[in-house]
Amino acid sequence: MTQGVKVTNHFGLLLRRDALESAGVSIKNVLDEVGFDSLLDKDANILSIGPCFGEEGADYCMQQLRSGLGLDRFSAFVFRLDAPDWCGFRAELRTEAVPGANGAFKGAYVDSPHSVVIRREPMAKADVLVKDVTEALNVPGPCGINDDLVSFGPLQSDEAADQAYQVIENLGLTHVDE
Repeated sequence: MTQGVKVTNHFGLLLRRDALESAGVSIKNVLDEVGFDSLLDKDANILSIGPCFGEEGADYCMQQLRSGLGLDRFSAFVFRLDAPDWCGFRAELRTEAVPGANGAFKGAYVDSPHSVVIRREPMAKADVLVKDVTEALNVPGPCGINDDLVSFGPLQSDEAADQAYQVIENLGLTHVDE
């Protein structure tokens, strides 16, 4: 089974889905900002766009993502490659390289004792985005995220954690007990 996403061999962009979701940026926003009609490839973690027609085109696209959508190099990355057409390349997300992803819960960082972990599948079924939970909990963003789980924290106290559990229940979700 092939993992990861196809990457253009003529300068392209890779974007982390969780970073876009945390920033409240849709795939359509990204495509509109860089002037593409569709993605080259995607998986659960990464979006691939390209080719960007040379280094200048890729740099322009990245600048558009920075200025128009507020994305940084950690969210979107210019893939600088100019290889023959007979070469194929793939990229995948290394969760161990994402800040906060220390391997707990398969890559979703838990900042215990004052944090909340939620399963992503029920979030998707309830049509609740990470951005929605972030806003409801009044935190800057998730402290860890992977295919299965997302963690929010650090929360300031046990009382704040209890309030967070209530907010999560009000969203129709449940937290994961450690």
